[in-house]
Amino acid sequence: MKKCLKFLFFLPILFALNSCVNDDDGLNLSLNNPPNSSFLPCEDGEDISISSLPQAIRDYIADNYPGYVIDEAEQFFNDVRFGVEIERDDDDDDDLELLFTEDGVLISSGDDDDDDDRTVPVANLPQSVLDYIEANYPGLSIGEAELELEYGLTFYEIELDDDIELYFSEDGTFLCRDDDGDGD
Repeated sequence: MKKCLKFLFFLPILFALNSCVNDDDGLNLSLNNPPNSSFLPCEDGEDISISSLPQAIRDYIADNYPGYVIDEAEQFFNDVRFGVEIERDDDDDDDLELLFTEDGVLISSGDDDDDDDRTVPVANLPQSVLDYIEANYPGLSIGEAELELEYGLTFYEIELDDDIELYFSEDGTFLCRDDDGDGD
């Protein structure tokens, strides 16, 4: 409930700040992804024990997030990266997602809130997204479009009417396809 109240409190502020940006279509969805971020939303990580995390990552969290404990950890194998969810030991509402290199270098971070995805009207998608779908999936329509946050990185998640999920960067560049049909 606290998460919902916080979300409702900050939502008008987000829209107010967003309206100050000069944007041709009236909707600016940019949340400033770091350049060359090395995470694809279609990647499946493998859950690992907290003790399996490299010591450099555990040290970084201890030094930079006092009062937080590691809740979950997973390893991504393409470039050997680690995703870590941390939470304050005294409060549920401050959960964070952190993405690290194997050497303990923080790549990106953000709130761990699966309810922060935002529906995006099809008309507000970048033209390159629409062009890609039309060229590569003729005859299929967009069932749902959302702006999704993972580890503080922003992606468009497009679900086609046959349960194929496509992911695009904020600028409309195709990233990956997930058609396992699990809705995640």
